[in-house]
Amino acid sequence: MSHMYAIARQLQAPGVVTTAYFNPTRLTKSLRNMVRKSIATGNHNGGWSSKTKDVRELVFSLAGEKPVVYAAQSADYLTLHTPREISASVQSVIRGMLEADCALQKMDYDDTNKSRYHPTRDVFYATIDERCKENITKMKFAHHNRSYYMVVRTAKIRQQIADEFLKERTVEEIAIAERIARRLDYDLEYNVPTTHEF
Repeated sequence: MSHMYAIARQLQAPGVVTTAYFNPTRLTKSLRNMVRKSIATGNHNGGWSSKTKDVRELVFSLAGEKPVVYAAQSADYLTLHTPREISASVQSVIRGMLEADCALQKMDYDDTNKSRYHPTRDVFYATIDERCKENITKMKFAHHNRSYYMVVRTAKIRQQIADEFLKERTVEEIAIAERIARRLDYDLEYNVPTTHEF
């Protein structure tokens, strides 16, 4: 590992110029497929340390564009990114799913790990109700900040909300995402911009 630090020091020496290239065919088949599917579907999975997320962000950087409507999931969080108001019909379906997630959380009270925090049942229910109400209210204004994140504990419901929300994408937005995703199919070397952070 120490040789990597030596190389890093050499690359930072005055007068040294480095060039980095990205070739998608050098990725493992499973990683390339996950990134391609993630971009094309608009369902951006992967937490902060995810390789899928890192490659996806690099592809966006190389493409010089990023989809404007997409859902990002990690752990218990779901972020909805959109520049426009979510349609009333989609909001209605998502509201029902959020209420279902809250009901399932309440049912888990007796099984919840209370090693750090041990609320009474009433306090636990009130907290969940407040979170659900906040998610439903703020979902209406997600487009104001171009995104809104919500806590959704049930993974299956989180995925269903993302799928429902992604029905908001237009034909043009889907085409842009698919065009960006196709970059992963080419055996080409893309020059990685020096401003990109891994």
